[in-house]
Amino acid sequence: MVVEPSDAKNYEGHGYNLLVKETEGKIMDCRNWILDYCETNGISKVVMLDDDIGFQKRRIDAPGRFIYTLTEEDILQLFVNVYNNLDKYAHVYVAHRFMAQYLPPLKQPSSRLVGSTPITWTS
Repeated sequence: MVVEPSDAKNYEGHGYNLLVKETEGKIMDCRNWILDYCETNGISKVVMLDDDIGFQKRRIDAPGRFIYTLTEEDILQLFVNVYNNLDKYAHVYVAHRFMAQYLPPLKQPSSRLVGSTPITWTS
């Protein structure tokens, strides 16, 4: 987890693997810093998330409804899907549940965004 110096104390001692950015800045500065850090250190796959997100997954029996209590295995599977798809696509995104019922389950690369693919998963 990348944090700014002023936020480091909020995350220390909670089991996070922290990387403290040298300076404070706007979110775009932080994202560029992450990309520069990864490029300098030979890290080829980058996933950026906010620290205030939640996860839900679509139900197979009712695609317009979602399961809100996920297991660690559910969340791990999401990241395995993202990681594996980054081998095939330059950009991968995870859709917000709003209107996600109108996204089809992933069967082939998205024709709407070249080099991108949506990750939706169902249970």
